[in-house]
Amino acid sequence: MSVSAQALSQIAAGIASGDVKVVDLTQTLSEDTPTLVLPPPFGQCAPFSRQEISRYDERGVAWYWSNFTVGEHTGTHFDAPAHWVTGKDQPAGTVDVVPPSDLIAPAVVIDCSAEAAADPDFLLEPAHIEAWEAVHGRIPPRSWVLFRTDWSKRDPEAYVNRREDGAHTPDRRPPPSACWSKSATLWASASKPSARTLVRLTCWSRPTPPTPFSTGPAAMVCSAYRTWTPCRLRAPW
Repeated sequence: MSVSAQALSQIAAGIASGDVKVVDLTQTLSEDTPTLVLPPPFGQCAPFSRQEISRYDERGVAWYWSNFTVGEHTGTHFDAPAHWVTGKDQPAGTVDVVPPSDLIAPAVVIDCSAEAAADPDFLLEPAHIEAWEAVHGRIPPRSWVLFRTDWSKRDPEAYVNRREDGAHTPDRRPPPSACWSKSATLWASASKPSARTLVRLTCWSRPTPPTPFSTGPAAMVCSAYRTWTPCRLRAPW
């Protein structure tokens, strides 16, 4: 058995036995799922809706299923490089051709849930990453960095937290045009494909300064492609 096959076999056995814990970071789609709202005159994302086809009845005695409508950038997901204008000409820029290997990597968690609870406008700064690294060591290159806010524990209205001046949710400080070299794992310009991503566990980005945008539902690992992955070369801002 090859080394790679042996490693995969060990992982599969660990999952089956419970020795490897699997954490599901997805959020269930429903009619209450918050939807991104853009200011006019931009096109709008359709909210989640469903239409029951049958439920063990005369429409289908042995099965339960539904049609559903949802915008492709709603709920737990990742953005393909081609979603953003800077990635429109990028090879392997759509979800059907993104290399699966780019979705697997070691991960670290920066827990800012207490700060987010105290301040809904909390911003993750380079100093927070440097403080984390001072305790836990340097974040390895091409690692996933999970920004924990616990924002997904809120009900839909509190999750969106929209006021007259816009939505107020935790986020990260927008980087300058060049990456902060010391924290390149987290903030990378489009010229740094070796940097991986900052995964925001429980919030979408909040425009800075606030605008009449709403936030989307909880951003989990699968939505990491939003800004900073190696196959998603997006201009910083």
